[in-house]
Amino acid sequence: MKKGQYYFIVRSDSKTSYFCCDNLDLINFWTREIHAAKAFHEWYKNLQNLRYNSEIQRKFPQNIVKYDFIIDSLISVNFPECDLD
Repeated sequence: MKKGQYYFIVRSDSKTSYFCCDNLDLINFWTREIHAAKAFHEWYKNLQNLRYNSEIQRKFPQNIVKYDFIIDSLISVNFPECDLD
């Protein structure tokens, strides 16, 4: 770690990353964004599980079109590239 800097650790199954910065607001922002991304990913996986669950498809066939619309809308989003240099 770097003396006088804030840091946070991001662990995944494949590696551990250490991020250091002297701006605590930026560290807090990264932390909030990572948690928000994780929550979104869990929500998206649950949506896909609902969409492809055969029991739910049988009980609520009218929802399949809604699930498909949401999933298709999300996978078609294009983010512009941002050069931080």
